[in-house]
Amino acid sequence: MLYVVAEGGVYRSRDDGEEWIGHRWDCLSGDTPPARERLFAVSESEPVRVYALLDGVIWSREAPDGRWQKGATVGLEDNAPALPLLLADPERSGRVTAAFRVNYGSFRGSVLCQSEDAGRTHSHEMQTLYRRMREEGPQGLMRDIVPATLRSLAGDNGREGVLWAHTDQGVMRLEPSQKRWQTVHEGLDIPLVHAVFVPYGSRWVFCSTPAGLYVLEPGSDRWRSANLVLIFEHNTRREVGSADFLEAYWRGRYFRFLGEE
Repeated sequence: MLYVVAEGGVYRSRDDGEEWIGHRWDCLSGDTPPARERLFAVSESEPVRVYALLDGVIWSREAPDGRWQKGATVGLEDNAPALPLLLADPERSGRVTAAFRVNYGSFRGSVLCQSEDAGRTHSHEMQTLYRRMREEGPQGLMRDIVPATLRSLAGDNGREGVLWAHTDQGVMRLEPSQKRWQTVHEGLDIPLVHAVFVPYGSRWVFCSTPAGLYVLEPGSDRWRSANLVLIFEHNTRREVGSADFLEAYWRGRYFRFLGEE
């Protein structure tokens, strides 16, 4: 089954994507509650579940005809706003992850909100944070803060609970056994990351940088070039015209990143 998550909602193809003009796609996110800011995700495991982050609140519904269920709030609207992140676990329909931003003086960080009950509750609801503050003081709050601004999230298909993040500090990985985030930059020619991505069903992790696409293979902590570099006006490479460039071009054509023009 093929799904598309877009700004306007979640869609499921009736023919594995053969027709792209719309009439062969079913919308799974209809009747979405009104909101100024909307973000969608879908878990493909049974029951298929559609998620929406609407103005900082997690909503969910079972596809295709379930009713929208309102869940927990992510962060605080003014002091700790929700980040535009929503990650649904493809293997566990009820697991979803969101995040909110933390600003305290010159410190900037992020906090993950992980739910195992389809967003009805999550790990860092305000009541939980207030209780931890009373019992443990500020240190109890600081231990779960990611020392970076999260920009995208991806789950590791090969290791349970491991998360990858594209942040303003580069690529970071969460190891549940160590309960801490660590940067993973070795092998990147330019450690400035635009996105991190784990294809469904694959154990490879990809990240895009100004120097091109990089891949991290299972068991390795060193990125290697995936030999795909798209050439733009301000991004020139010495490989232009060489075999590397031709390989990147045809890979782009094959994966439909590039058109005939």
